[in-house]
Amino acid sequence: MTSPDVLGQDVLQALADAARAVPGVDDAAAVARKGVRAAEPVRAVPRPEPGPGSAEAPVAAADDVADMVAADEAALPAADLYGGDIDIPDGAPTTLQEGLRLAAELAPDKGTVYITAGHDDVLKTYPELLDEAQHVLGGFRAAGLRPGDAALFVFDDNRGYLTAFWACVLGGFVPTPVAVATTYTSANETNRKLRGAWHLLGRPVLVTDAATEGALSGVRELWDEPDVRILTVEELAGHPADQDWFPATADSPVLNLLTSGSTGVPKCVQHTNASVVARSMAVAQHCGLTGEDISLIWMPFDHVTVAYYNVRDVFLRCLHVNAKIDHFLADPLLWLDWADRYRATNTWAPNFAFALVNERADEIRERSWDLSCLREISNAGEPVIASTSHRFLELLGPHGLPADAMSPCWGMSETCSGVTYSRQTLDDRTAGTVAIDPASLTGTIRHLDPGDPDAVVLSRVGRPIPGVRLRVVDDSGTVLPEGRMGELRITGRTVMAGYFGNEEANREAYDDNGWFRTGDMAFVRDGEVVIAGRLKDQIIVRGINYMAHELESVVERVDGVRVTFSAAAGVREPGAATDQLVVFFVPVSWDTGALARTTEEVRAVLVRESGIAPDLIVPVTEAEFPKTASGKIQRAALVADFRAGRFADRVTGAAAEEPADDTWFFGRQWVELAGNAGTTAGENGASGVRLVLAEDDDLDRLDIDGAVVAVRRGDVFAAQSPVRYRVPAADRAALRRLLAAVTAQHGEISSVVHALPLSLEGEPAERLTAATAELTALIAALADGEFGHPQVLVLTSGAMYARPGDRVDLGVCALPGLVRTAISEAAPLPVRQLDLPADPGTWTRAVHAELADRDRTGLVAARQGRRLEPKLVPLTEDTEDTAGAAASPAGQPVTPGGLYLVTGGLGGIAHDIAAYLVAGFGIRLLLVGRSPAEGEKAARLTELSRLGQVVYEQLDVADAAALHTAVASAEDRWGRPLDGVLHLAAADPTGQWADLEQHTLVNETAKTYAEQYHAKVSGTLAIAQILETRPKASLVLFGSVNGEFGGHSFGAYAAANSFLTGFAEHWHHERRRQVHTLAWSMWTGVGMNRGQSSTAAEHRGFRTIDPDTGLRLFLDAAALPGPYTVIGLDLRNPAMVEELVPQQLRVSEVLLAFVADGADQEALRAAVAASAADCPVPVRVAEVSRIPRDAYGAVDAAQLLLDSAADRPARRFTPPQTELESALALIWSDALARPEIGRDESFFELGGNSLRATRLLALTDQKLGVRVTTQELYERPTVEGMAAVIEQHKAG
Repeated sequence: MTSPDVLGQDVLQALADAARAVPGVDDAAAVARKGVRAAEPVRAVPRPEPGPGSAEAPVAAADDVADMVAADEAALPAADLYGGDIDIPDGAPTTLQEGLRLAAELAPDKGTVYITAGHDDVLKTYPELLDEAQHVLGGFRAAGLRPGDAALFVFDDNRGYLTAFWACVLGGFVPTPVAVATTYTSANETNRKLRGAWHLLGRPVLVTDAATEGALSGVRELWDEPDVRILTVEELAGHPADQDWFPATADSPVLNLLTSGSTGVPKCVQHTNASVVARSMAVAQHCGLTGEDISLIWMPFDHVTVAYYNVRDVFLRCLHVNAKIDHFLADPLLWLDWADRYRATNTWAPNFAFALVNERADEIRERSWDLSCLREISNAGEPVIASTSHRFLELLGPHGLPADAMSPCWGMSETCSGVTYSRQTLDDRTAGTVAIDPASLTGTIRHLDPGDPDAVVLSRVGRPIPGVRLRVVDDSGTVLPEGRMGELRITGRTVMAGYFGNEEANREAYDDNGWFRTGDMAFVRDGEVVIAGRLKDQIIVRGINYMAHELESVVERVDGVRVTFSAAAGVREPGAATDQLVVFFVPVSWDTGALARTTEEVRAVLVRESGIAPDLIVPVTEAEFPKTASGKIQRAALVADFRAGRFADRVTGAAAEEPADDTWFFGRQWVELAGNAGTTAGENGASGVRLVLAEDDDLDRLDIDGAVVAVRRGDVFAAQSPVRYRVPAADRAALRRLLAAVTAQHGEISSVVHALPLSLEGEPAERLTAATAELTALIAALADGEFGHPQVLVLTSGAMYARPGDRVDLGVCALPGLVRTAISEAAPLPVRQLDLPADPGTWTRAVHAELADRDRTGLVAARQGRRLEPKLVPLTEDTEDTAGAAASPAGQPVTPGGLYLVTGGLGGIAHDIAAYLVAGFGIRLLLVGRSPAEGEKAARLTELSRLGQVVYEQLDVADAAALHTAVASAEDRWGRPLDGVLHLAAADPTGQWADLEQHTLVNETAKTYAEQYHAKVSGTLAIAQILETRPKASLVLFGSVNGEFGGHSFGAYAAANSFLTGFAEHWHHERRRQVHTLAWSMWTGVGMNRGQSSTAAEHRGFRTIDPDTGLRLFLDAAALPGPYTVIGLDLRNPAMVEELVPQQLRVSEVLLAFVADGADQEALRAAVAASAADCPVPVRVAEVSRIPRDAYGAVDAAQLLLDSAADRPARRFTPPQTELESALALIWSDALARPEIGRDESFFELGGNSLRATRLLALTDQKLGVRVTTQELYERPTVEGMAAVIEQHKAG
């Protein structure tokens, strides 16, 4: 499978041309069958396998590497870097004890500020920290701890953690932090790690805070170890201060850090005073830090954070501001609030944190901070993505953030955190990065232009700090020259003393010369290190390390997984913010249901026991699961097959799941049109005059060149000159007179620019009525083709919300529904709507671009010099609001016991939803409708009243005063404010099915528009009035997919529903209100659709929704973020697939369809073989009876794909059996452009749609004198069925 953009139109054209050249082939077309992307293969980045170490590590001479590098590389410097000596001032502390003592003496006003949620921030000065630590030291000694003893730290409270940490420093005990587990009543990865460390370290005490103690005590029962000792820092602090410190030396152990081990027991990285002090001194020297700096940290202390920042800040004697990661994750922009409030000069976070901030782009633009104080932001802990860094700098530059504040950094627990630093800057986006050819990663690195599509951009992590030496070596341990990929090794004063109690790990970790093997693949460029990946079987996700074998052991516990046949791997796609966790497994059963259950259980058990959700889960066969002869899993081979797309049809996961029948929800996303037109209007090669309907001011702003006839509004038709007219713009007869006059005077009309919507005045409903009348009059005047088929360009401004900052004009936001209806009804008249940006100074260029692209139809928004079109993207409950504005609050979309207004009366869907909410949520319900509660409706009201508290008011939803009175009365009645409104009121359009032709835009009456706009437009505006004084009330608007796609013969209904979309965008983005428009496909068996055929809707790609499903979907949809959701598209329909954003699509095959009369198929296949060889996906050749084409003459790809679907039953032709059936078959053949029609073939399966239905019924009436309704056709859509209907008409 491949991306749609990889498969160019030239490939398809070459295939079709080759087929047409074969004798006997009458017609041919090649189209791409697209589906929704399963898993996009990522580019393979080959990584050399590690080799054995060497006793010597000499720098390789040119002769030694001549077979690996080109001759001109032999003179390159060796990839052996030294950061220089550490400059240690006289009197500098040599232990952490001395560091704290000096901080307390020399900086008594400095210390740590603890940021607390919902409370005042707390400053603990260094003297206070020392005093409290001495009290806790007394407690430790009273509890029997001796110098050298380890203490396992399990803290939720950072203040308690740091106090206990420094108490251990004073007493010579060794703090060993572990994260707080989600539970201690059942085993999971975190509490297993704690248990492993407890045994490794000799069953030490567990130290925690009072709030965590209760849950942590569960380990006694969980481990069956009743003697586990747990101490709280609060209890320890109650002891008298002990000022008799342990006589620490540089070699005294001072900190243990746990990393994953190969046996399930964690490895314990042990640091001494020497390594921690050296790192603190070196980084201060390297980065130019002083006591005047202010540090800001929110990363958890079970990480290496305590050495990375807190200890360093004690040595600097500077202010340290400390928050919790939970605060940041709840609101990433708090990070910026803190930095501004405390004037932080430096901070640190992994790459994922910057990505989270970047997602709040719109809010960042509206907020205000002064970040000029932030000189250095360390980006470390996981791969540094340059594009994420640059975006962060770009967004925060307007808030004063220095352009070069971003500092990529590399380090690990074994090196006492970061030991290399680089710089990335917004002023030079190549600084701190390299662009390389990924295929060169096995040898000499080939550098590419950053704009090269094959380039992978990696971040440089810089040069080593003082006291640290780095080198890149090959698998024999020989130092490589710069520009060659190898393993990164390190030595120096910051490196750990070793793994505690694990000599085997120490032997493997160090080479014979004492250099530590980092397990990272790297190369050097211009004296700076570039990290390219991991050598070891570690997976780094969002800054946290996981061992593959540990995750695999968890997966294997799932019943449906074959034992020893699971693999976990970290895969990072280019540009991704973090690694993806991909889990492969061989299932016990490939039964669809069993496989689905196993996949879900794999996901659940990893979340429950390891605290990580896999990004992708891939079931494979035993034959596809590679192992060595000794049984070792070959993860690299699995990843290579994954990247090659071998498993793409089986991948499941949050980002790559194939939408199935449960994909109900879709959101709108604006994407850039490919091949943006850049020519002027005069360069498009079109002949003829341009007719521009615009007021004078707008005509000047548009500045359309070429032969132009200008038309302004007027009360009567008037020709002021051969090139200037006035016309009543809503008068169809006057417009036809205008077209006739212009054609007679100037000849062919090439384009009609309808710019009158730009100058409408009045209230939104008034402007919409006027805009509707003028646009439909113009379409009606052009529809019959008497004046040719000129390009029709409808200009608006504010009709569409396409980019953050747009403002929606409620007077024209309904026009997209009319335009899309016109496209289907008026073909081959090419109609397009161009929504112009707010700045009139950009209009000329935007309009010229559209006039240069003559054949496109649909909607285009011009923004910032780009042409955008609306597409759809599948939504899930995890989807975030990509529009960049305030999303609806997460959680329950209905407040239990709340007061809700529901419009739509006692009929159909409104009644069903009202009953659901009253019974299920106990809401107080104010139900309003235009009809009195009589007869059946009275019975329904009684039924509702039995369920709960319900009041019905008969009123017009467009009457704001009546609404206000009813709502105020309900609020008084129930003693609570209105919680929300569900607006379901609508005019019933189903009567239009009886005469579709009468309701096309050409024939539709003003009365129908008024009826449709009354509830949807005027009613919504009236509801908005009552909600102005109720800012916390939510609003859910019930709309239709017709608003998104238009509706043949339902233009008024489509426009009314388009208004709901525009209103929701306006209220959400501009007013910051909680609002959601739900654009439904067809509900069946209820309301206005009761008894209606669903065949036409299903053929268009709209799924039917039964009432039970609809009620379930309502709550799920209302809880999604963003203001607009389309519900119920069928992604099995090729037409619907084409509506999705390109990034969601894949091409699974190319269909080469041909119509032939005696052609040799083998000759045809041979003729297209050469072109097929260039195609990146399989080419399927199929003979068809015809190539369907649309009204514009283009191949109807969606219908061709439906006709030729591989799983479509072969067509069985049954000839007509009666004279009437034979006559009807001829009429059908004419209407559907098919040579023959069988008596039992479905109108829709033959390519029928509402436009062709109109033509078919007109021909039937004309030739047989019988008027069959659209509904009758849809209910009995075959020649046989229509014949029976006609016989009934004749009999009746």
